[in-house]
Amino acid sequence: MTIQQIEKLAKKNKGKTTQDIYNTLTGLKLMKLGIVECIIYVSSNKQCSFIEAKEMVLNSPAWIDKKEEFITEEQTAAFFNASKINTQKIEHIYPSDGTKDSTSM
Repeated sequence: MTIQQIEKLAKKNKGKTTQDIYNTLTGLKLMKLGIVECIIYVSSNKQCSFIEAKEMVLNSPAWIDKKEEFITEEQTAAFFNASKINTQKIEHIYPSDGTKDSTSM
């Protein structure tokens, strides 16, 4: 299912109850869609931010069992992205013999 199809389904189901949304999330999970796709669905359906949609999805009966795993993966990815931004490489070439010394932080 493409992002456009998910958004189209979300708009079609607009105005449904929380329980209806939870049922749809279960169906999407059974169709092998992931948490991110479900967040897109909820965000489009409820016209809310991704943060609000993420909370609803992670606390839904369909995904509560994967909540900790998803949060851990999300935090790890954020850490590595921050590390890439803060990484610096220092190079020094010794003119006498042309050797190169580099340090990465």
